[in-house]
Amino acid sequence: MVPPDSQPFTGGLDDADERRFFALSRSLFAVFDYEGVVLRMSPSWERVLGRPLNEMIGRSFVEFLHPDDVELSLERLRQEATNFHGLPPIENRYLRADGSFVWLSWDTSPAMDETSVWCIARDVTAVRQRAAQQELVAALGRTALEGGSEDELLEAVVTGLTRALQLPIAIVLELHPDNTLQARAGVGVPFDPEAPAVALPVDERTLSGRALVAGRLVLSTDVGPQVHPYGYVKKYGARGAVAVHIGKADRPWGVLTCADSHPRVFDEGEQRFVEQVAHVLGAAIERREVEALLQHQATHDGLTGLPNRELLRERVTTALAEARGRGTAVGLLLCDLDGFKDVNDSLGHAAGDAVLQELAVRLSGAVGHGGTVARLGGDEFALCVVGPSTELEVLGVADAIVRLMREPFTLPGLQVPLSTSIGVAVSPTHGRDASTLLRHADVAMYRAKSAGLGWALYDAGIDEARSERLTLTADLRDALAAERLELWYQPVVELRTGTLVSLEALCRWTHPTRGPVSPTVFVPLAEETGLIGPLTRWVIGEAERQVRAWRSAGHGVPCAVNLSMAAVADPATSEALLDQIRDAAPDLTVEITESWLANDRGQAVVAALAEAGVSLALDDFGTGWSSLAILASFPVRRLKLDRQFLVGLDGDARGASLLRAIADLAAALEMDVVAEGVERTDTSQLLQEAGIVLGQGYLWAPALPAAELAVWAGWSSQAD
Repeated sequence: MVPPDSQPFTGGLDDADERRFFALSRSLFAVFDYEGVVLRMSPSWERVLGRPLNEMIGRSFVEFLHPDDVELSLERLRQEATNFHGLPPIENRYLRADGSFVWLSWDTSPAMDETSVWCIARDVTAVRQRAAQQELVAALGRTALEGGSEDELLEAVVTGLTRALQLPIAIVLELHPDNTLQARAGVGVPFDPEAPAVALPVDERTLSGRALVAGRLVLSTDVGPQVHPYGYVKKYGARGAVAVHIGKADRPWGVLTCADSHPRVFDEGEQRFVEQVAHVLGAAIERREVEALLQHQATHDGLTGLPNRELLRERVTTALAEARGRGTAVGLLLCDLDGFKDVNDSLGHAAGDAVLQELAVRLSGAVGHGGTVARLGGDEFALCVVGPSTELEVLGVADAIVRLMREPFTLPGLQVPLSTSIGVAVSPTHGRDASTLLRHADVAMYRAKSAGLGWALYDAGIDEARSERLTLTADLRDALAAERLELWYQPVVELRTGTLVSLEALCRWTHPTRGPVSPTVFVPLAEETGLIGPLTRWVIGEAERQVRAWRSAGHGVPCAVNLSMAAVADPATSEALLDQIRDAAPDLTVEITESWLANDRGQAVVAALAEAGVSLALDDFGTGWSSLAILASFPVRRLKLDRQFLVGLDGDARGASLLRAIADLAAALEMDVVAEGVERTDTSQLLQEAGIVLGQGYLWAPALPAAELAVWAGWSSQAD
């Protein structure tokens, strides 16, 4: 009778029967003496360990154990020798003839003759490997989320794969847009990350091309042609390989290849495991790319790709510190296009954008080594010039820009002549910090524009802007007191149907002598002079009154108002405003920006408003210190994408991917997404394809006075 696998046979057979039993058994039976010498083994051991029986019988089984498992196994024999019955199974590693190892779980029992030990073993390698593979995938996921470098993640992938699959070779190759592959990490093959990329014809005729197209390629005998990634692995003894693409099938990031030095058939489970690792790696890389793109969006202008105001401040601050150490100067030039508004009004925003892009190229060529060109907004640019010794050298740069502007700007079928006004401030004479230099360069630019000088150097004795600012502040205070401000309303619509969904209230000021004053002028002025509190209270009161009037007439549409951090910065003066917001919560949504989380006061106000049931929206997403992680920190219900996300969206796969990623993340966080600044039908279509549902912009309507908005919405007629 053959004993069952779970109950080792312990005696009763004569020597001949025992030999027949071992010869016929398919199980892993063995008999050891108490020193570990193999006395009997069933033929199945040859298959599992890849060694002939006559090579193993008569030798200590310790010779075939992994060194780390020897002591555990010898201790088990010592326990059997002292007649410990009912001992639990133990697991250890046995070395195969090819250098790999298998995990065996084995039970032991003393033989009847009390001089030897019976053993029945079970191959648990697959179970162990699956556990190791699952742990590797989980560990890689943790590494990706913890924010280590990309190189560290790639190294963890190739190292983990070779361990989990007991392979000598693994390599990650990055696919560049020009169809070249670059080694990024590897085990078992020497590689130089700085080596030139190798050209790869990605098509159906090459093995690596099929890996990229089909997603998985398995070679179970020889590796094949000397084409990457196989040129790498074959040179170093590979005889079998599996390769999968990393990233999306339609836009792979690269190839992950594992190889064995022996002819090997990778089973379906192993292939799926490699694909799983490649999927985790691809998702991590895509997430990092989106984060990097968001970070770039936060510090760069979307139209020109130049640094924005915040990055300019950082670079000016750094340049000033370095200049102090060298005894040199830093020049700051503010450039404003003369007549640019006429280009936008007569030729359209597309023509205006083309002019700004060409201007960015011209200015970048004039700034010199180590300098910075930034776009501050609209048609205003700044240049940080580092390394000059005198003001005269900085003025030479200003003069060169004036000469550059003598060349007209080229538009399709049209030459557009424009000029520029440049304000110049130079450290340390005109300021020792970035804010002071920016302010003084702005004053000088206003002087250059008003006097038609081309450029002007800051002169503390002729600071015309200071008086202008004081006058405008007094006029704004009077306008608030006399309620000469207006609220206009811009619709937010469903992209697919154009149906009105909500409104945004926007403050407008028409000066009695200056005419319309831009909110980009009077809102910062209100923030800096303490008028932002009274201005915000008026906006909320007027918006609440108008929304309730519309609701009484049967037109209940939600309305949003913007809330500046400056309005609530001082707890002593802002409590009345916050109470007013809480009272208006059923009628109004409050729009805030990411900068609210930059200090404790902002975080506290956001939390208090959310707790009071005030509906919050995150405005101007992508113009501050954006990241994917920041979204989860805001208790907001709506995310508003800044217009810069739409710039150059046509045909831009990265931009479209970014929009899809933001739409998916917002959906996961149960947020609505509104795209601001939509001006064209094809832009609306692209947004819909990316999963964006709501939009706001001139395609439907600009901001309108309340009466005109009611006509636009069909709530009344002009006659009414």
